[in-house]
Amino acid sequence: MAAIAREKETEYCVIVGNKCVNETGNETYDTGETEKVAKVDDAYLEQQEPVVTEQLKRAGVRLAHLLNTTLGK
Repeated sequence: MAAIAREKETEYCVIVGNKCVNETGNETYDTGETEKVAKVDDAYLEQQEPVVTEQLKRAGVRLAHLLNTTLGK
């Protein structure tokens, strides 16, 4: 899992030891359990904008490499 997903500010998961879990003490997600959900409001979006921008740039570079390799450029 990407380091970004493990950052507390991202609110993607709870880190317990070296595992990313939905709740402390719950190391797996079973059907029917309450999922960990981040409240995505304007403040969250504003806070995460730099992370999203950086990830999109990285994705663009990976896609360009894949296309160049596939198309023989």
